[in-house]
Amino acid sequence: MRESTAWLVQAKSDIGAANKLAGGWTQPEMYCQVAAKAQQAVEKSVKALQSALHHAGLFGSAVGSAHQVSRVASAIRAAAPGWPKALKAQRDKVTSILSDARLQTIKALDAIVPQYPAPGDLPKRNTEYPFQVVAGRDTFRAPAEPAVFSKKEVERFLNCARQLQLMTDKVVTALEQAYP
Repeated sequence: MRESTAWLVQAKSDIGAANKLAGGWTQPEMYCQVAAKAQQAVEKSVKALQSALHHAGLFGSAVGSAHQVSRVASAIRAAAPGWPKALKAQRDKVTSILSDARLQTIKALDAIVPQYPAPGDLPKRNTEYPFQVVAGRDTFRAPAEPAVFSKKEVERFLNCARQLQLMTDKVVTALEQAYP
């Protein structure tokens, strides 16, 4: 199995988990978990595309370990016009799926990846760990608190992840056939 295929398999698994967690949207304390799985699906979909493009010689950098992928997604979209004419359909799909609006959602997902704060900074809103909104002893929030993530926001994240995973699956499959 190619690296790109392995990333796709995992992205699809993350979408399945996010869908199950979303359920009937009756548990706001689960929104952070749905957001986390949506972020993971987006990350793995972008990495699948990056891996397939790198293998084909159409994108310079190999997959890295960073969880934030909005820069990679933007770079892939910027590189797409230079792909061979034979890949016009894939180029069009990539530029469509990596629209400005979707890139903004990917950037928003990047912002909620759990990460240690820089020295002197407060822990930021994320999907896994308590964070602070202002400095002080009793200013921590838990991501599972109902008001931390709104249903509308998490639905936007999940829709982005679903669409990106489906389109990436098609593009990566075509790239793997074109560049064995």
